[in-house]
Amino acid sequence: MRKAIVHYHFYKNAGTSIDRILQDSFGEKWISCDVKDIKLTDDIIEKFHIYNKNINQNTRMSPKVLEAILEHYKDKIAFSAHQLIFPLPKCEIKIYPIFFLRHPIDRLISGFLFETQHNGELSTIDKNKLQNYISSKYSSPGTNPFDNFHALRLGNADYFVPGAVSTLTPEQIILNCKTFLSEMSFFGIVEYFDESLKRMSNYLLQDFPSIRIKNYWLNKSQRNTLSIEEKISRIKEIIGEDTYRFLAECNSLDMEIYEFALDVFFKKVDLERA
Repeated sequence: MRKAIVHYHFYKNAGTSIDRILQDSFGEKWISCDVKDIKLTDDIIEKFHIYNKNINQNTRMSPKVLEAILEHYKDKIAFSAHQLIFPLPKCEIKIYPIFFLRHPIDRLISGFLFETQHNGELSTIDKNKLQNYISSKYSSPGTNPFDNFHALRLGNADYFVPGAVSTLTPEQIILNCKTFLSEMSFFGIVEYFDESLKRMSNYLLQDFPSIRIKNYWLNKSQRNTLSIEEKISRIKEIIGEDTYRFLAECNSLDMEIYEFALDVFFKKVDLERA
C-alpha cells in the first residue's frame, strides 16, 4: 500500500519548521500543494468546484481535493498545505497526518510579531501597535485567522464541503474536535516543540526511514526562553486583563480544545515512556 505524509500547515503553528524537515528528508518527493504552488489539473479543479467556483490561495481544500492531489502526484511522499481541512481522505493510501496546535492567544501574539517583523522579547512590544493590531483583526468577527482557528480546522466532519463546520453548534464542534484528537496517533504542541519532534520521529521513522527530525524552529518571532505560563502572564501585562478576557471569549472553543489537547498529548507521552 502506498503511504504518504500530509502536513496540515496551520498558520503560526511552527509549520515552516515542519516543512523544512520534510523537504530536507525527502527532497523532490516533498511538495507544497497550496493553490499558488501546484498545477491545478482538471480533476483537482472539479473537486474544488463541488463547493466553490472561485479558487484562490485562501480557498479551503476538502478531503476530495486532497485525494485528487495525491492521485496526480503519485511520485511524492510528503505533502504540505495551509489550505487543507479535515477530515482525512478515505482512499487507498495510508495517510500519516501531521499538524501542530498552539495556545490561541500566544498564537495571536506570534502573528503580530511576524506580520510586523518584530523580533525580540515580549517586553519590547509597542503596546499601542499591538492594541491596534487586535482591534483590526477583530473588527469583523469570524474573518481573521485568530478566531477559534483550531476549532474550524479540526471540527469539520463534512467530507465534501470544508466550510460546513460553520453550520454546527459550538457543542458539536467541540465534540468533533475532541473525538478527532483522541483518535490521532500524533499531533504536536508548539509550546512543547522538542517533545513533539521526538514523538513525530517515533510516529514516522518505521515507515519513512529517511525522515530526519531536526529542531530548525524557523520563522521564530519569540525567543523560546519562557514557559507558556510565563508568556501568558507577560501577555496579560501588555494587553491588560480586559483585552485578555475579550480574546479568551472570542477563542473560547480554541481555549477548551487546547486544554484538552494538552491532556491527550501528555497522556500519550506517558504511555510511550512506560
